[in-house]
Amino acid sequence: MINELILATLNKCKAEEIKSILKDLNITIIPMTSFPNYPVTTEDGKTLEENASKSNRSSQIF
Repeated sequence: MINELILATLNKCKAEEIKSILKDLNITIIPMTSFPNYPVTTEDGKTLEENASKSNRSSQIF
């Protein structure tokens, strides 16, 4: 079983929060900073949901 999780965020605070929540699980967390060509998404949506969808699409293409 593979126990790796790629965090599709460049937000350091968000990444640390997620790592803290998952700390007791046997999961290796791989930050997006491990991927130097990861596209930076301009979050210009009107809502959190719009920005999340936009970031998600960028991650899927990458």
